Amino acid sequence: MNDMKLKTLKLSAVLLLGLGITLNAQTKLYVKEKAGTQTAFDLSSIKKLTFPASQMTVTKTNGSAVTYGLSSVRYLSFNSVKTDIIPIESLSGSYLTLYPNPVIDQFQISYKMAQTGIVQLKIVDLQGKVIYSQILNSQNGTNHATISVAQLPVGLYIFLMQSETKLETKKFYKN
Repeated sequence: MNDMKLKTLKLSAVLLLGLGITLNAQTKLYVKEKAGTQTAFDLSSIKKLTFPASQMTVTKTNGSAVTYGLSSVRYLSFNSVKTDIIPIESLSGSYLTLYPNPVIDQFQISYKMAQTGIVQLKIVDLQGKVIYSQILNSQNGTNHATISVAQLPVGLYIFLMQSETKLETKKFYKN
């Protein structure tokens, strides 16, 4: 499996399992292997999902573990996963814009909120590590902020904006 697919798979799992998003009505994690075999795990029986050394390990709450070689995994799928978070773009008139992209020293964000409240901003690297976090008080309507990224190494990052009811992510490249 090439490095980009591996990083994408890792990031997907980190975003779903590692950023504290509360999931309701979870039922299953499906691991589909390239050979055609599909394994279902009840999410309530999974303690953690890790990616050590080109492998994926599903550790269950009873202490047992199942390990897959990442090169043999076709995809991971979550069935009947629902969140309390409504994507910003699904709300009428709501949006998040991040510019310029790629960025050198700082970027601007512009977003519209349906009501006054607190918004948490995060920048996450491709290993899932939160490298920047800030809390903003937002007003009803359009809001703006400037984020400095001059200290970040060159690379691809994920920008997250989360309120009590919304989550939006944008990829950006730091030159």
